This record gives sequence, C-alpha cells and structure tokens, in this order.
Amino acid sequence: MGDDGGAALITTAWNITKDVATLMTNGQHVEMPGRAFALPSGKHPEDLNWEGQQDKTLQYALNWGSTLHDWGLSSGTSLRVGVTWDYGGQLDGSGRFLHNAYLWAIPDHIGMGQNFNVSGQFFDAVMEGRTSVLSGVITVDQAYCKVHWETIKFDVLIKGDGGGYVRRK
Repeated sequence: MGDDGGAALITTAWNITKDVATLMTNGQHVEMPGRAFALPSGKHPEDLNWEGQQDKTLQYALNWGSTLHDWGLSSGTSLRVGVTWDYGGQLDGSGRFLHNAYLWAIPDHIGMGQNFNVSGQFFDAVMEGRTSVLSGVITVDQAYCKVHWETIKFDVLIKGDGGGYVRRK
C-alpha cells in the first residue's frame, strides 16, 4: 500500500538541463557544461535514495576511410558519440530515476582534411509507468577540406532502469 501512495507522487518528471551544448569543436572534445536528470517534479538528486545506483554508457561509432588512408598517408577517421548516466534512484521506495546524465563525442583519430563540430541536447523528462525517461539528440557536422560535407543526427533515449539507446537517424 505504501508503494501506491508513493506512485501518486510520481506522475511527472522534470529535467533542468535542456540547452544545446557543444560536445566537440574543431575536432577537440569538450565537456558538457551541465548534467541532466529525470526525477519526480520538484525533486533534486539529493532528495532520492541512490543506494542501488549503477552507471551506464551507450555509444555509436562512426568510421571513415579515404584515398589518403588507402595510400597509408592518413589514419582514417573514427569518432564515437554517446551518453553516460547513473540510474536506479528511488523516491520513498518507488520508481526508477536517473541523474548525472551527459552526452559526449570523442575523436579516436581524425584523418587529414576532416573536421567535426558536435552538439547535443536533452529534452523534457517524462514518466513511463514508474520509470523516468530522458531523450535527446546529438548532431555531428562533418567538414572535409573546410567544406561542409555532412550532418549526421542521433536520437538518444535513456531510462531510470538502465534501458536506452543511441540510434543514427
């Protein structure tokens, strides 16, 4: 019965970090300035019990070769984008919530003439039953020899129970 009373408090979730953030500029990794969360409305991470908390990372790797790579004059290009978060928080023994979420982009190696600018954004948090859900997007702008080559977008979805994905659109 106490669990049902707690469930009534958990009908909406919120997230304060919704601005577009630079994750990488001119091929250099940049830390996302704020961490996102999906918690019951009006609550902050310190208001919840994180005793069973776990962390998770999901990523998507992009790899490109080139003529220069084929000739042994360049390393080719490998860029990873992803999301990391902590999950498993509860409010009064109910629900599954997440916090400390951030989007990232890491260039493992960038071939000659390649350049990337990457941005990311989280949106409003929602509840699916008793589990908080946070979605977002990562946008990769690729340039080759200073000319815009391609824009690649990724959908990101993470949950307070550890589920989620990073999918190329």
